[in-house]
Amino acid sequence: MTFRYLPEARQELDRQIAKYEKKESGVGLKFLDEVEYAIGRAMANPTAWSPIDPGIRRCLTQRFPYGVVYQYREDEQEILVVAIMHTRRKPGYWKRRL
Repeated sequence: MTFRYLPEARQELDRQIAKYEKKESGVGLKFLDEVEYAIGRAMANPTAWSPIDPGIRRCLTQRFPYGVVYQYREDEQEILVVAIMHTRRKPGYWKRRL
């Protein structure tokens, strides 16, 4: 199983890392660790999280209010990260990416 980010999702991640680092040194890297851990959980069991849209699931981070929105591409054995989404802002904004 592999994973990859849509370019917009990677940009979201990079922006949020920078934002957290600006607030306090080291917090951005903790955020990155949480996102990578969520992606790892999704890769280990890609259908464990309930769909939030047809073919789309979200795995929440544990310490930050974010979720990894992803598409499981079973034929390719791939997780496509569609968004790194704040759980309390603009639900569904990522749908235009698909």
